[in-house]
Amino acid sequence: MKVTDRTRGYRGSPPRSGALKRPCLPITLLLTAWLSGCGVARQTVVPLDQLPFPAKAVSRSELLDNLSANSQSIDTLTATIRLEASGGVLTTGTLTSYRETRGFLIVERPSHIRMKGEAPLALATVFDMVSDGEVFRVSVPLQNTFIVGATDTVGTSDNAILNLRPQHVLDALFVDVRGYLSNPQILSVMEESFEGRRSFYVFSFVDSKTSVPRLIEKVWIDRRNLTISRKQMFGVLGAVETDVTYSSYKAFNGVPFPQHIFIRRPVEDYSLRIEFLKTALNGVLPDNPFFLPAPIGSDLIRVGDAKSDH
Repeated sequence: MKVTDRTRGYRGSPPRSGALKRPCLPITLLLTAWLSGCGVARQTVVPLDQLPFPAKAVSRSELLDNLSANSQSIDTLTATIRLEASGGVLTTGTLTSYRETRGFLIVERPSHIRMKGEAPLALATVFDMVSDGEVFRVSVPLQNTFIVGATDTVGTSDNAILNLRPQHVLDALFVDVRGYLSNPQILSVMEESFEGRRSFYVFSFVDSKTSVPRLIEKVWIDRRNLTISRKQMFGVLGAVETDVTYSSYKAFNGVPFPQHIFIRRPVEDYSLRIEFLKTALNGVLPDNPFFLPAPIGSDLIRVGDAKSDH
């Protein structure tokens, strides 16, 4: 009978059973300690004011239905407002602000708006502007200036007030996605986004009819209460043309509307804060509220002309 020498290759006494497994024992002990949490796991109580806000879960189709319903819930708006305009950082490097300007706002959708601002103490008119969707008119009595131009004209003045365009304000006041939803060439992409304690549903509306798809608008929906908190509108080259944030919603006859709106227009280098002091939705407007003639003796400036007309 052939006997196999199991001790071949070892010096001294042959290994006892299990001797080759002994180096693994320390690893086993470490693994056991790690799994049991001894000396490794730590628990920290997170303060309540740092916990994420409760977030509602809503389907994509329901969110789009809500956006569509909100888009058509307001036909007219009249309001007493407080304004704060500022600008000039990008063009001059100096921020110029116009604070505590009070005034009124009148809107008839889809295209008519009038906004007037007054100095709080002297009650002098700082500006008065109207737009019918095609042509805007802005009166600046303190500078004896009356500006007329197409609504898509970009302001280039160092004075933030002179860069204000009523149509830009009108576009910022409301979020209207009806045109996107009815156009099969405009796609909507939904995602989740987080900012501090807040979470959002974000819709991006993309124009796919061109050779290179183009982002048109983004809308943020706050998951705490499903109100719209922000929207951005983009130009052809992807630059942000309008960036608006909405807060402090209040319901008027069941229609929610933000009482604080912050508008930024990087192209014209100005921003505008609007606080609504008194708001009325879907009411009857005063007679002929969008008629704004040029004051006698004011300098008439047609935007794009080299010279002013008198």
